[in-house]
Amino acid sequence: MLLGIVRRSALTALHGLRVFVLSLAAHIPLLVLSIVSVALIPIGVGMLALPQVVTWTRLLTRSQREIARDWAGVDIARAYRPAPGRYTPWSAFRWVVTDPATWREMLWLLVGIPAGVLGLLALAIPFYGLEGTLGVALLIWLITDGYGYGAVWFMDNWGEALLSLPQGAVILTIGVRAVAAAGLGLGGAAVPHPVAVGPPGEAGRGAHREPGRDGGRAGGGASPHRA
Repeated sequence: MLLGIVRRSALTALHGLRVFVLSLAAHIPLLVLSIVSVALIPIGVGMLALPQVVTWTRLLTRSQREIARDWAGVDIARAYRPAPGRYTPWSAFRWVVTDPATWREMLWLLVGIPAGVLGLLALAIPFYGLEGTLGVALLIWLITDGYGYGAVWFMDNWGEALLSLPQGAVILTIGVRAVAAAGLGLGGAAVPHPVAVGPPGEAGRGAHREPGRDGGRAGGGASPHRA
């Protein structure tokens, strides 16, 4: 049982690290680019930039769907409207601005930033508990003579320094159980994703095309001008 808890905690911590990295490396830049693109629509620049930013965002959502499937066994449908059959800058722009998924994903980019912080906590809490349990905090105090751990900042004597050992055990136990519970009970809650609210017939449909690509019509030949 203990090994199972540790294993689930380690997997959840690794997924949390991946969510944190994606948050820093992708969510923040794409959110900024999305806001700038929308702001530049009145002068025409945003009409060209927004479809490309949406393409990058949907590549990220695909990655997050894979994380949710691997972590929680949750399959998230891609509820995008059909792509234009004949690509022009105007048709691509009109497609992305009239697709509700575009605006859901922009909100998802914003939500993904604090979710990245939660992902980092899933990694940090058990490791902080290990620091105390394995005597690392005690060793640092001996070397630097100016360190603290848990509820004791700073440690002034051996009694306070030795308290880092039981404190670490308590933090590790709580952290491991909390992270394991998050991995089991919450599933992919720390993996932000756009809510698929499209028609049931679109669930799991992979025939859509990303903006900025020409070619045949997707979604059974539907026109991008169809509501």
